Amino acid sequence: MTWILMMGPTKWAPGHHPELPPELGSHLPRAWSRRGLEVLWPIDVRALLVGLLRKEGHDAVLMEEDPREGKDPHLRHFARLVRFHLKGRFFIYWPLRATLHGVDWEMAHLGTRIEDRVLGAEQVHLFPEEGVVDFDPEADALVFHEEGGRTHYDEDLGRWGCRLHPWADYETLMEKVVEAGAEEPPQEL
Repeated sequence: MTWILMMGPTKWAPGHHPELPPELGSHLPRAWSRRGLEVLWPIDVRALLVGLLRKEGHDAVLMEEDPREGKDPHLRHFARLVRFHLKGRFFIYWPLRATLHGVDWEMAHLGTRIEDRVLGAEQVHLFPEEGVVDFDPEADALVFHEEGGRTHYDEDLGRWGCRLHPWADYETLMEKVVEAGAEEPPQEL
């Protein structure tokens, strides 16, 4: 099985706290504890998805679990993860109305590695909630629907051929993540 980094937001946008199905909490890995919180946050869902991938035998991780070297800045920490796992895969969980500031930078970094032919586009899998993004075949690009225009630079990910797995509910999200994990890992570039 392959190494998979589960990326995505940590928090919801201010004022947005959707009720997630309570049964999702039962899928969280035992070591993951967010007691006292009544709402599952995006980071909780990412931990749940990592747990599902681990049950399938993958070496799946959250960036937050990977120890930073010394006082490594977050940017260097992420770049090091990408550099050391060039044959791995990068899964990006993208729910509606979540904060994506760091994720935007991470996706741009992955896009640069694809453009430089260091990573293959098939190594990057986007899991956007329906309403976040669509692929426009005429423009050969991803078209984002989130407010704020902060996704401008991510449009190229579709053009380069990154995998798109839209989902409408969390059960479908979990199924799609497990299916994508079961795909053959990319071959040499």
